[in-house]
Amino acid sequence: MNHQTEIGEGFGSAPGSSECTVCQPNYWYQTSTKTCVGCGIGTDFEGFDCAEGATTTATTQIKKGYWRVDGTSETILTCRRIEFCLGDQCREGHMGAYCALCEVGRWARHMCDTGSSCSSSSSN
Repeated sequence: MNHQTEIGEGFGSAPGSSECTVCQPNYWYQTSTKTCVGCGIGTDFEGFDCAEGATTTATTQIKKGYWRVDGTSETILTCRRIEFCLGDQCREGHMGAYCALCEVGRWARHMCDTGSSCSSSSSN
């Protein structure tokens, strides 16, 4: 990473380097604060998958069952139906916030039932 960082909790060095410029496993580099931030169960960022370390806001993957607006967002939200949210993408046929909307040409059997899966309009 080519970021100005402060040495502190979560920082480590890249292989062959003596400088602490990358985040260790279970931490990710929060671009807005220029610090390594912990992720995992019990943290504000438990939806981030940063087990490998050395990731940034944009490169940290999102776990299944979570959703964010785009790859630059640090706000991770729990999906209402976890099976619709597959990390940084929605399940086939789904789109939008929380992957809760049906793509064009697809429909849900019960529009008021947020648990309905989106099916192709030609399936029924």
